Amino acid sequence: MQEKVLLVGKNLEDLAVMSVLLERLSYTPVVASTLEAATEMCASKPCRVVVLDFDSVVLDNKIIRNFKRRFPRVNVIISSEKKFHPELKEAITDHIYACVSKPVDPDELEYWLASIHRNETRSRDIPART
Repeated sequence: MQEKVLLVGKNLEDLAVMSVLLERLSYTPVVASTLEAATEMCASKPCRVVVLDFDSVVLDNKIIRNFKRRFPRVNVIISSEKKFHPELKEAITDHIYACVSKPVDPDELEYWLASIHRNETRSRDIPART
């Protein structure tokens, strides 16, 4: 079964492009138009990766922090046309796994998704301390 990646955004063209990229990388894209809808989806069916479109969804440090507190195992990737987001300094430091610029480079997206998979595989392989 293919792993699902939750895409959150309102720009249908951007969502379609990202969906095609994910499908080419053997992921199943699932789309939500709001963070509230994404929160409901994560609560009912846990996912490992959420890609938030900073350009079409209202996001700030507090919103991202609260999302990560509720879903600490979800890896958040932000996509945006802007390369820098100083207003998200706290979230980028503490809660966001990666930021990708639009148009999204397929190799970069593949790198971040593989990195998430490697990190989670390693953390499962580490024996618990007794």
